[in-house]
Amino acid sequence: MPDRIEVAFARQVRRTPDADALVVGTRRFTYRDVDARADAVAVQLRGQGVGRDEYVGVCLDREEWLIPALLGVLRAGAAYVPMDPAHPAERQAFVVGDARLRHVLVDKRQVDAAWLGDARPMVPGDGPLASPDDTGADDSADDSAGDPAGGDGPAYLIYTSGSTGKPKGVVINHGQTLNLVRWAVQTYSAGELRGTLASTSVCFDVSVVEMFAPLLSGGTVILADSLLALADLPARDEVTFLNGVPSVLAVLLGSPLPPSVRTVSPAGEALTRALARRVYANPGVTRLVNCYGPTECTTYCLVAEVTRADLEAAHEPPIGAPIAGAVASVRDEQGRPVPDGAVGELWIAGPVVSSGYLDRPELTAERFPPDPADPARRAYRTGDLVRRVDGVHHYLGRSDHQVKIRGIRVELGEVEAFLAACPGVQHAVVTAPVDAGGDRRLVGYVQGTGPEPIDANRLHDDLSRRLPAHLVPSRIVVLDELPLGPTGKVDRAALPVPDEPTREPIPPRTPVEQFMVGVWAEALGVAPETIGVDDQFIRLGGQSLTAARVVALLRPALDLAVPVRLLFDHPVLADFAAAVEELALAQLARQA
Repeated sequence: MPDRIEVAFARQVRRTPDADALVVGTRRFTYRDVDARADAVAVQLRGQGVGRDEYVGVCLDREEWLIPALLGVLRAGAAYVPMDPAHPAERQAFVVGDARLRHVLVDKRQVDAAWLGDARPMVPGDGPLASPDDTGADDSADDSAGDPAGGDGPAYLIYTSGSTGKPKGVVINHGQTLNLVRWAVQTYSAGELRGTLASTSVCFDVSVVEMFAPLLSGGTVILADSLLALADLPARDEVTFLNGVPSVLAVLLGSPLPPSVRTVSPAGEALTRALARRVYANPGVTRLVNCYGPTECTTYCLVAEVTRADLEAAHEPPIGAPIAGAVASVRDEQGRPVPDGAVGELWIAGPVVSSGYLDRPELTAERFPPDPADPARRAYRTGDLVRRVDGVHHYLGRSDHQVKIRGIRVELGEVEAFLAACPGVQHAVVTAPVDAGGDRRLVGYVQGTGPEPIDANRLHDDLSRRLPAHLVPSRIVVLDELPLGPTGKVDRAALPVPDEPTREPIPPRTPVEQFMVGVWAEALGVAPETIGVDDQFIRLGGQSLTAARVVALLRPALDLAVPVRLLFDHPVLADFAAAVEELALAQLARQA
């Protein structure tokens, strides 16, 4: 049968059963431990009739069961569908329905969640673990999946932003997944992968490399809630390899990296020379690998090694040359190849290309046409504009209305569709300008259906209940009419710059609130007097990156590790200040 991730992992368990495979906080789990937990999940799923190539949802916090659960789903012969516990119920319900999930692995607090619908919630670990003496990796373990003869069926299904307002599920098969992970294992040494920081949500495909490359090479996965949590990890000085979105890396590099870090792999956004210099300013770093690739091309399809000498070049670091069997071509709007040095759209073909979008045949046919160079195989049109010089590709931007917000792909059309569906809205447009701090923020513009005024705050609250935080505009501007160009389309260049809010903020009432106003102001890059204790973080322009900045500022000031999630659970300043105060008092009580 074709090789698969869980089969290759079983072989590694046999080689290094007692080596550390996973570190979560201060807890360590050997390869034998992770294997036993994966077996327990596989037994649970098979006991419920989960079969070959079925999709199973995984909606777990970043704790000890997350990675074993993914392996267990694969071992049962199924494919995993990652879901973020922090996403709104409406988004979770969409994934459950669109993927037709019959089973979802959840934490105990989610077993009664309404978004599960008819799907059966299953808590990993409710079944018995394997015997400590059983590694699960004997000669029959390679065939322990429910029906491993399924071969190159789906391994995972990841949802990405959709221009029509519906997220689209990208199907990645076992062969494509293993092809990527084997490339990583061959490209990075065992020493580099020895302590790999896994900080990316499993809802994004970079996590595949972070989790499975070390596990297939005898390394250790060091689990973290985010890249910016690195400083608080008990195992921070064991981290040798880390991925990172450049905008988040820029914040992380405000402090020196642990001296153990040898290799940094930026991905998800354009890497600048300035940031590359900051990476190499850490003397322990010996390698910087710039990675490029859309989800539809199995995470990475182009890579560029950026050396210290390259930093003297006149251009920004390139996205590089094809890897893992990928075939890259640069074409014009009609699909014809352009000369070397000319600008065109990047097309990718070869074994990295996904099998398409789940149950979206028309969209699949549009985005995955036959490769003009070899019509027997499919290609993927990335929508990215590049210039190729001597086989090396340089990224120049997008050809459509897709943007990257802190490395997360966002179709502006998806946000526009949700905004236009709100009561009282006739037309909606969303833009993504770059603010003074260099961050992109979503701004929505709406035109009403009648004389009744539209409450922008109500629209913001409505979207916050329906969309993940990274898709909610930080500002919503209500206009009498959207400006139109000569063709009748919205003239985006004529949209007004949003005015700053004019309402009078409620001043802080306690020293803790006063302190928190200062922290928020610094993280958001605004004047403290513009923030009131009743303000909500997202409405002020906050998002995951600025939330991480808030946490980073609190750490040295309070000697306290505040989870980023606490800010999104308590988005009003007064509530967040109270939650942080409670967390600090609890820490003092434990230390007493």
